[in-house]
Amino acid sequence: RALLDELGAGVSYRQLDVDDAGQVEQFFAALMEEYGRLDGILHCAGMLADNFILKKTGAEFREVLAPKVTGTFHLDQASRNLELDFFALFSSIAGAMGNVGQADYAAANGFMDQYAAYRNRLVTAGQRHGRTRSINWPLWWAGGMGAGPATRELLQEATGMRPISTENGLDAFHRSLAWPYDQVLVAGGDLARIRRVLHAG
Repeated sequence: RALLDELGAGVSYRQLDVDDAGQVEQFFAALMEEYGRLDGILHCAGMLADNFILKKTGAEFREVLAPKVTGTFHLDQASRNLELDFFALFSSIAGAMGNVGQADYAAANGFMDQYAAYRNRLVTAGQRHGRTRSINWPLWWAGGMGAGPATRELLQEATGMRPISTENGLDAFHRSLAWPYDQVLVAGGDLARIRRVLHAG
């Protein structure tokens, strides 16, 4: 908040359901009417309902898929004529590597990863604006979907990964926009072990 004040910037919070196309269209219309422009989109919505796939209900699958799958589509459709600088999809390492009890969450993030490539092709064809990136985020020390100490310790033991700091996360975000890739995986921790895990997968 202090940084925003220092920059002379502000924050305006609006709540909407990205699974509802009408709400998303109305949101963008109101935003453009109020501000006249939009420079970028950060799609950070997500939902968890951890359970083994054999025990998951159809409703659980829909709830987990909706923000990342339908939400991504609705945000892209509603902003298709805006001259964006970037369209950033906050995916998860689970989309690239999977995770026990998160088959639906992994699939939802995998969708985002593929959608980034699809949207960049639309940009090349002149049908969209702005660089599209899907970023496979790890756990963050502050913010994000969060995890308890036991989960963080298990993650470090199994993969060598540790949650990243806000400073490193912001640096990785800016770098991802500069790189020419549709999808970027971010990780911090024991680099040698992380590489072994990624190459094994």
